[in-house]
Amino acid sequence: MKGSTYIVLSFTVIFFFLLLVAGVSNADTRSREIYAFGMRSFAPYTFVGERDVPDGFLLDILRSARSSEGGIRVELGSWDQLEGERRSGKIDLLMGISFTRASSEILDHTEFLVNTAKPGFTLERFLSESSRLISGKDLIRFWFYIPVDDVSFTFFTRKGSGKRDSVKDAFGKDVVVRKGSEGYYYLLEHDLAHRILVTESDAEALYMILSGEADYALLGTYQGQYLLDRLHIQDISPFEEPLFFSNLGFIVTRGNVALASELITGMERMRKEGTFDQIYKDWFGSYQKRNIDPSLVRKIISGALAVLFIFLLWSFSLKKQVNRIVREREKIMDFTRDGIVAVDKEGKISLLNHTALELTGLNNDAKGGDVDTYIPELGLSDVLRSGEPVHDHEQNVNGRILVTNKAPVKVRDEVVGAIATFRDMTEIRAMAQEMTGVKMYVESLRVQNHEFLNKLQAISGLIQLGKYEKAVDFISSERQEWQSITSFVSEHIENFVVGGILVGKIGKCREMGIDFIIDPHSTCSENTSVGDQILVTVIGNLLENAIEALSDKKDSKPIIEFAVFDESKQIMISVRDNGKGIPDDLRKKIFQKGFSTKNCGKSCGYGLYSIRMMVEALKGDILLESVPGEYTEVIVTLPNGGA
Repeated sequence: MKGSTYIVLSFTVIFFFLLLVAGVSNADTRSREIYAFGMRSFAPYTFVGERDVPDGFLLDILRSARSSEGGIRVELGSWDQLEGERRSGKIDLLMGISFTRASSEILDHTEFLVNTAKPGFTLERFLSESSRLISGKDLIRFWFYIPVDDVSFTFFTRKGSGKRDSVKDAFGKDVVVRKGSEGYYYLLEHDLAHRILVTESDAEALYMILSGEADYALLGTYQGQYLLDRLHIQDISPFEEPLFFSNLGFIVTRGNVALASELITGMERMRKEGTFDQIYKDWFGSYQKRNIDPSLVRKIISGALAVLFIFLLWSFSLKKQVNRIVREREKIMDFTRDGIVAVDKEGKISLLNHTALELTGLNNDAKGGDVDTYIPELGLSDVLRSGEPVHDHEQNVNGRILVTNKAPVKVRDEVVGAIATFRDMTEIRAMAQEMTGVKMYVESLRVQNHEFLNKLQAISGLIQLGKYEKAVDFISSERQEWQSITSFVSEHIENFVVGGILVGKIGKCREMGIDFIIDPHSTCSENTSVGDQILVTVIGNLLENAIEALSDKKDSKPIIEFAVFDESKQIMISVRDNGKGIPDDLRKKIFQKGFSTKNCGKSCGYGLYSIRMMVEALKGDILLESVPGEYTEVIVTLPNGGA
C-alpha cells in the first residue's frame, strides 16, 4: 500500500515539475501579452485591414479562444520574415500554418511538432508519457499544432472561357499561384500544370487571369471569392469542384503547454457554445454554398439512388400487400350482414358495401356523391358536425326500419370523416320473434302450471273433506271456463302467433287477478302483409304496458279490454285499461326512446318507442286517449294490403 502511494506522489511531483520548467519563460501566459505571427497576404484568414490594423478570421478565433486577461500582439509578414522571427525565439504562436508545412519547412531537426488533433490526444497524457523519456528542459523542443479549419483549393478562370465541367479541364494548362502557398506545393508535387507562374499575392494572380497572362489561378476557394468581392471583379469565377483540401490552424511554439492548453480548451468551449460557427458564418457564410465537394455530391446521389431503388422495391411489395389486404377487406365487407357507409369530412360517400346498397336501394353510382343527397335520413352530416357517436338508433330509411350506429373518424382530435353501420330491423325482429315466442310459451306454461297446482290443491282438499260432488262441479266449471277462452281464441284469432300471445297474457292476467275482456267481434287472419313479428311486438308491448299499469291498482277491480279487427285492408288493435291514466304533460314523451314512468334504469322505455317506429315505417296510425284516474286506451291501425 505504501509503495503505490509513493508512486502516485512521485508521478504528481514530476508532472507539476515539468509544467513548472516548461513554463519558466511563459508560466504566466494567461496574464501576459502573447506574440502571434501570420501571413500578411492571406485574406480572409490573416491580412492587413483598414488603418494598417491586422484582421481576419483566424484573429477573431484567437481572440475568442483566449478568454484570459492577457493581450495579443499580432505581426503579419512574409515567409522570409517568419524565418527570422522564429529564430529570435520571441514568437509564441503561428497562425494559418498547416501541420505538414510546419513540420517540413519551419521546424529544424531538433524540434518536434505534436498534432493535438490526433484521436485520443490530451496534453495530460502527452506530459505523462513524455515524463518517462525527456527532462523538463527538453520540453521546449516540442511545438503544438491546434487545428482550426480545413481549407479547400480550386481553380479560378475567366467566365465563358470554355469547358469547365471538372477541375481536370485545368490540367496541363498555364496556372498562376502565390509563392509559398499550399497550392504552389500541390502543383509541384503532382505535376498538374504545363507551366507554373508564381506571384507574390493572390490578388496579383487574379489580375494575371484578367490580362490573359494565365489560363487559371489555383487559390483557396474562400480566399479567391473574398478577393473577387473586395476588388469588384465580376469576370472571374471558381470551379465548384475543389481540387484538394488542406488543414489550417495555430502552432504554439517552444513547449508553451499553458498556452496550448488554454487554446485547446477555448476552441472546445467555442464549438460547444456555437461561437466558432457564428464567427465562421460571419466570414464565409456567403461563400459556403459554392464550396461543394463533387465526390461528396456523387456519394450523396449514389446513396439517394440506392435508397430510391430500395424504396421502389419496398413500395412495390407494399402495394401488393395493400392490394391483397384491400381485396380481402372488400370481400369481408361485402359478406357481412351489416350495411356500412363511410363518408369523408366533406360528406362525400367513400364506401358502400353490398348490404348497404341493398338496404338503401342505391347503386355504385352513389359513391363520391353527397350523403345528404342520397341518404338524407341517415344523418351522417350531423355526426360530422357534432363529432359525437350515435348508438342503436332506429331510423326509417327509404321505407325500411334500420338500427344504425354512427361514429366520427378522428385523426389527432380532428374529424376527418364518419362511418355508419346498420341492419334491417326486420331481421332483428325475426330473431326477437323466435325469442319472444319461446318466452311466451314458457310464460304460458308457467302460469298454467301455477294455476293447475292451486286448483289441484283445492280439488284435493274437497276430496279429503268428502265433498265429492263439489269437487266434480269445480273441475267441470274450470274446464268449461278455460275451454271457452281457448275455444274463442282459436275460432276467432286464426293467426296462431297472435293467439299464442293472447293465451299467455290471459293466463298472466288471471294469475294477477286482472279481468281480461276480449271483444267478441275480434278477428285476425293467418295471412297478413304486416308480418307476425310486428303483430307480436305491438300486441305484446301494449298488453304488457296495460298489465304493468294495473299492477298496483287497489281501489277497484283491474280490467283490460282487448280488441283486434282485420278488415277493409286494415288491422286495428285496441288495448284499454282502467289504470291511473297518463298525465297531459307526459303524453308527448310517452313514445320517445328510453322514456318510462317506471324506475327501472336503461332497460325500460323501448316498448312504445318500438311500436311508434314500426307504425311510422308502415305508414300506420297511433291514437292515445287517457283520462287520469279513469282509463288509458291505445289504438294502433296498420295497413294490410295483402289481407
